Amino acid sequence: MYSTADPSAGLENAQFAASFAFYLLAMAFLSLMFAICCLRTKICLAIVEWGLTVTFSLLTGTFWNLAQGNAAVAGKCLIVSIPPVFYDDSCVLITYFRLPVRLASSLLLLAGGSCSH
Repeated sequence: MYSTADPSAGLENAQFAASFAFYLLAMAFLSLMFAICCLRTKICLAIVEWGLTVTFSLLTGTFWNLAQGNAAVAGKCLIVSIPPVFYDDSCVLITYFRLPVRLASSLLLLAGGSCSH
């Protein structure tokens, strides 16, 4: 039920949790499609997308269990869904995407170049 006085009142509604789970399921399918498509070009991006697929799938299970009244199972799914995102963001993304850019800019500065255009 929508309320202007208390915006979080809708979180107690089972229909909201079930409908939000479909949004997360669509995001899981989208990230799965991205993971399969980018497998040919960038393996590190594919690893990130696989992690997001797992995370969105677990979050879908969280909200569907919450809609059915299984708060204990929903809490466990929520806790399990956190590590794939942190692993992807911290390890893979920083190591393979940002490190080469930093090294290239450092080498450019050492060679006497400028990083500004």
